[in-house]
Amino acid sequence: MTRRVGGDRRQRCRERLDLRGVGHATSRSACELPVTLLRQFPANVSLLKLPSMDYVSFGCCLLAFILYYNSLDGDFVYDDRRAILTNPDLLPSSPWNQLLENDFWGTPLSDSGSHGSYRPLCVLTFRINYLLGGFQPWGYHVVNVILHCLATALLVRVARSVLPTSYSYIGSAVTGLIFAAHPVHTEAVAGVVGRADLTACNFYFMSFLCYIAHCKYRDHNHYRKLSTVNNFCYRNVQEDDKASKYHKFVVDLQKKVTNCNWPRRFTELEVPRDMVSTKFTLKGYALSDGVYEFSWTENLKKWTCLSLTIVLALASMLSKETGITVTGICLFYDFLRTRSFTKKQWRSASVLIMSTALMLFFRLHFHRTPYFSTADNPVAKVQSVWSRFFTFLYLPVFNAGILFYPHELSFDWGMDALPRITTISDPRNGVSLVFYSILGLITYKCWKTLEKMKMPRDKLTKSKKTTEKALVISNESLKWVCRCHVCHYNITNAHTLMCRTNNNNNNISAHSVCTCSRVNVKKVFKNEKVTSLSVVRAVLLSLAFTVIPFLPATNLLFYVGFVVAERVLYLPSAGFCLLVGLGSAKLWEVRRFRYLAVAGLVTLLLAFSARTILRNEDWRTEEKLYRSAVNINPPKAYGNLGSVLSGQGRTAEAEWAFRKALLYRPNMADVHYNL
Repeated sequence: MTRRVGGDRRQRCRERLDLRGVGHATSRSACELPVTLLRQFPANVSLLKLPSMDYVSFGCCLLAFILYYNSLDGDFVYDDRRAILTNPDLLPSSPWNQLLENDFWGTPLSDSGSHGSYRPLCVLTFRINYLLGGFQPWGYHVVNVILHCLATALLVRVARSVLPTSYSYIGSAVTGLIFAAHPVHTEAVAGVVGRADLTACNFYFMSFLCYIAHCKYRDHNHYRKLSTVNNFCYRNVQEDDKASKYHKFVVDLQKKVTNCNWPRRFTELEVPRDMVSTKFTLKGYALSDGVYEFSWTENLKKWTCLSLTIVLALASMLSKETGITVTGICLFYDFLRTRSFTKKQWRSASVLIMSTALMLFFRLHFHRTPYFSTADNPVAKVQSVWSRFFTFLYLPVFNAGILFYPHELSFDWGMDALPRITTISDPRNGVSLVFYSILGLITYKCWKTLEKMKMPRDKLTKSKKTTEKALVISNESLKWVCRCHVCHYNITNAHTLMCRTNNNNNNISAHSVCTCSRVNVKKVFKNEKVTSLSVVRAVLLSLAFTVIPFLPATNLLFYVGFVVAERVLYLPSAGFCLLVGLGSAKLWEVRRFRYLAVAGLVTLLLAFSARTILRNEDWRTEEKLYRSAVNINPPKAYGNLGSVLSGQGRTAEAEWAFRKALLYRPNMADVHYNL
């Protein structure tokens, strides 16, 4: 069959709908159907006119700014002094290339006393802050709050791409609000040193969004829309196996006009052409008679997005080391889209894997492994292997508890602030067992759902090689998918006379699926809703956003310089917020639970907002910060508090603080010296 690119619209519509034998009135109605629909509902089609402002993102950013407004007049506290006031890389006298040779604190990486943290992009932002406002803390805090607002807006965009379409509006709004208000972010936002986590998180989200754009250009860049019918149908195909809200209206209206159900196809086709061989998946309504040809513009967009993904991943890693894990998120997202890797996906994956390997080689080969003291990570120095194993296994559980209930927060969790697990009978081992069992059960159920809904390629099509003129599909291969509910036949060109008479398609092409056939979705998916597939993907991807960025901080792969640090939860909390947003949208879908969902969300936001504002007050000055931690980490809190009081000339109070610190940890040499 020869496809026509030009020609009048009526003839092309007639060819698309296979209505060659339909009378004048019927064919005219069928041809004018999409045009009439677009005229009547121009405001409902989002692709025709985009909104001028994203009010959800704006509202979430506004909430984030309001909650952290009281942190703008804070001082430099704790590690801020070392990273800002005593860092030579911020001064104009230091050459710019020195940023690439020194660690985060301004010490040369080749020095034996170097911390080993290589974050030149973060230090670059500190230097720009110094050039604009010197050592005034206000400017540094403003940048941190702006970065937090930007990360909130980007997470809203991520939520719209990750969550199912029917949940995206409510889910993305809840995700952004929870992320903006979560108290665990106060260390990263109110503390200037948290700039590393903020910049890494922003580059992280941007890299992931670029990869989503790359996937869309990669999978759809060869499709050219030829008619209003094809154009309308194609634009409304959803990648999450859920038809858009316009499909039901179009199907019902078209069925009344032509007495024929809309054709659907669930199959994979491979169409070799003169210029390019395209492999694609048709989901939802059939997109027959499309033209697939090479486009330099679309191809350039595809590779530009992939290049930006890699560049932004590198920028995230140069802001903080955990930023490199974004490539793992991208690969997992690509896998969940089809539950298998096609040739195009393998090409993208190979580029990502090789780029990640090069970045890791550069980071590990040219920079020494950092050394951490026993006080920073006392568990790592314990001789008992089982004690280290059970304690490190409990750390993710403890961090998850902070995300769910951020009541007790501390600037430092070292010096045995979190007691070690020394025996197998410790109750915390039972908590760890329950936590990992629930996590494993959720993952297993989601994975089984994916496998159950996965349609094997060999059942869909036995003939993978097709030509432009003919598409050969075996009757047996589509027997379980394509069945005509009018003629009760299974495939294309063997319709009964009754079917042809009822549907006015007396001349059905040999390569078209029956126009009166619809997929028996209940049979294919075993009475499961198609939406559940998108929910499963969203759950798995949200868990990946929580687990993968947190892996380097678990001490399970390698030792790090802390046991627990609230600032490292800034990025993993995005996955937690996505899960809360998904759950809220799911509750909102059930009418009898809507009031409960609203009440719970308002209560949670009020509690988180109040805790965030109060916690910002603790980070305003060093004295308040150290006093807030005396119940969690007494030796370090009292020792640092004594140093602050001594610097203010309050000698008696400083002596009292030093002696309190020695009561908890008598071997603190610096406290003995200060005393």
